[in-house]
Amino acid sequence: MSWSYGINYIMLDETNINQLISNIETPAFGYEKKLIIARNSKLFKKEGNANGLRDRINEYIKENIDLIKESVTLVFVEEEVDSRLSLFKTINKYGKVMKFDFEKPAQICERLKKIAKAYGVSVDNATLMYFVESCGTNMQELINEIRKLIEYAGKGRVDF
Repeated sequence: MSWSYGINYIMLDETNINQLISNIETPAFGYEKKLIIARNSKLFKKEGNANGLRDRINEYIKENIDLIKESVTLVFVEEEVDSRLSLFKTINKYGKVMKFDFEKPAQICERLKKIAKAYGVSVDNATLMYFVESCGTNMQELINEIRKLIEYAGKGRVDF
């Protein structure tokens, strides 16, 4: 999957990650910075160093970090990461590494309970678990659905 939304917004993946350095070097057009998102590039997996690409990117980032910080917002979104790799350590040193874990249904229910409480509505745990099981775990969809139910039911208690 490879998308390009213009010269200032570039999405890369494992099929075109070899274009990362050239995309960094291409100046932003009409703006101070551009955004490059590399999603599931496989650069952070042990076996993801085809033709030494990971090593070249690692060295490039180290040598050009000032240019990168000045002109590019570079985001890596990876499902699997080997934190022992030198590229990971470089990114961790010069950038920000954030780990996102999937929430368990009980954690999602607690978040939904807080949202409902902010609207002056109480919902019991069993009802929220049924709601999550029925609607899935996408938080944006769950928030939209619970807001609709709260608007429909009004203040007080919501039962599905």
